[in-house]
Amino acid sequence: MQTRKIILIVLACFVSALAFLGVLPMHRTYTAAITVNASNTITNRTIADTANWPTWYTDSEEHKGVLKKFESFSEKKHDNFNYTIQNNDDLKNGMIRLTRSNKWNTEITWVEELEINKGLFNKLKLLFNPSQFRKPFFDKIVQFKNHIEHPDSIFGGIAFERAEIPSNKVVIKNDTVTIAEMEDAILKSYNDIIASIPQELVKEPGTFLSQYEKISDVAVALSVAVEINEPEKELKTPFELAELDGYPAVVMHTTKNYKELDADVSIMYEWLKKHNERPATSFWVKHNPGNNIALASPDNKLTIIQEVYSLQ
Repeated sequence: MQTRKIILIVLACFVSALAFLGVLPMHRTYTAAITVNASNTITNRTIADTANWPTWYTDSEEHKGVLKKFESFSEKKHDNFNYTIQNNDDLKNGMIRLTRSNKWNTEITWVEELEINKGLFNKLKLLFNPSQFRKPFFDKIVQFKNHIEHPDSIFGGIAFERAEIPSNKVVIKNDTVTIAEMEDAILKSYNDIIASIPQELVKEPGTFLSQYEKISDVAVALSVAVEINEPEKELKTPFELAELDGYPAVVMHTTKNYKELDADVSIMYEWLKKHNERPATSFWVKHNPGNNIALASPDNKLTIIQEVYSLQ
C-alpha cells in the first residue's frame, strides 16, 4: 500500500513537472567567435542586407522562420546588430558584434538565444540534448563566413552579373571639372554631344555613359560618351569619335550618388579579387537621364560596367 502511494506521488510529480514544462518557455543561448577575411564594410553590409539572409541563414523547411526585428547601432570600435526570428511560437533572439580588426579582417562575436514556447518534445530535447540545436547555429555561422569569403553573385549587399559588352562606336567629350560641378558637367556634356550629331545616329536615345578619374582632392577628369549606330564624319574639338572593342565585363547596379560610388566600387574590386579577376580599365557608369542625372534612387539606379580580365 505504501509503495503504491509512493508511485502515485512520483507519477503525480512527474505529470506536474511535464505540465509545468509544457507552459514554461525554455531558453538556451549559443555563442560563437569567428574572424572573417573581409573588410568591416563588406561584413557590415552583408549582415544589413536582410533580403539576402536566406542565402546563408538557412533552416530546414520545418523550421524556417520570419525575420521579425532587425536593428543596428555603432560604437567607437564596434558595429552591433540585433535581430529576432520567429518560427511559429518559437523565437531566436540574436546579437552580432563586429570589431574593426584591420582592413582585411573583421572579428565577429555572435550570440543567439533560442526560445521554445510550445512543443513538449522540443523542450525536452533542448533541456537534455542542447547540442542538437547548437550544431544548426554553428552551421549558419560557417555558411555566413563562406558566403563572404567565397561569394557567388551576391557580395556585400550588391548583386553582380557577368556580361559580354559588344563593340560599339561612341562620341566622347572629355573635360576637367571640380567634384562639386560633376553632376551639372555630366548633363552639359551629354547635351553638347546630342546637339553636335544627327539624332538618327543616337543608338539609345536618352541613355549615355560616363566615367571619371580623380586628379586632385577637388578636381576630376570627366568623360561622357553617347553610343551611335554608324561612323560619324570627323568631329570638331572637344568631341572625338572612338570605337570600343567588345569585352567581358561585370555589371552592378547602385542607388548611390555619382560622387559617392567609392564604397560600392571597392566592394566590386574585392569581389573581383575573390574570383581571381582584375579591372582592365576604368569603369563606365550608364545613365538614364532624369531630373537628377547623377543622383541614383531605387527607381533610377546607376549601372556600373567594369571591363575585367582573368588571372587564371
